[in-house]
Amino acid sequence: MIVTAVLSLIFALLLVFDNTKASDLNGLLIFFIVVGEASIPVFLLSVVLYIDSSVYIKRLEKNHFKVPERKKDYENDLSKVERIEVVENRFAKDSKIASCVALLMYVIFVILDILYFVKWSKLGEGDSAAALLIPLLVFHLIFLVLALIFRKQQDPKLYVDDVDIKDHRKVRKSITAAIGLLIFLGLIAAFSVATAHSMTDYVHKSKQVDYEG
Repeated sequence: MIVTAVLSLIFALLLVFDNTKASDLNGLLIFFIVVGEASIPVFLLSVVLYIDSSVYIKRLEKNHFKVPERKKDYENDLSKVERIEVVENRFAKDSKIASCVALLMYVIFVILDILYFVKWSKLGEGDSAAALLIPLLVFHLIFLVLALIFRKQQDPKLYVDDVDIKDHRKVRKSITAAIGLLIFLGLIAAFSVATAHSMTDYVHKSKQVDYEG
């Protein structure tokens, strides 16, 4: 995370302060630009993993596990870790939070889809907008599906926390994993709406050119 943060920072500084033309770039600058740009997604992923790991350790402690310094000491088996008190499903409410966030994102993107259709219908592009509206609505249903899945995971009879002793029940998504997934899908969904606007705008402008011709 630290290495990719430094490389990403160098890349950002080059973009801000370097006015060298592309044809005048030397090999070292090109190296830092390529490596720095590639480091950005790795850095973001590292941050997510770091936060998720930190939250997991804190949750182990709240569940009264005496966290060892090395995972090899308990062979990744929580049942072998010393424990002061037995509790489980302490974080089941996080599934409710994730469900509400997913439902909110679904409502937001449906509103954006409707606004997209209304905007271009008023400009005479109702047919082309309708053709893109259907796949948009279908794709954004994924947030509604996730909301229902997360809501189901609240049930302690069917699911346990990732910091609980595993048994016949399934492991529910942690809040960090759920929010991370929703952010990732949210970015894709936002890109899909922006792309729909761009495509419809292109069609609209091409018609204007034809009319002027």
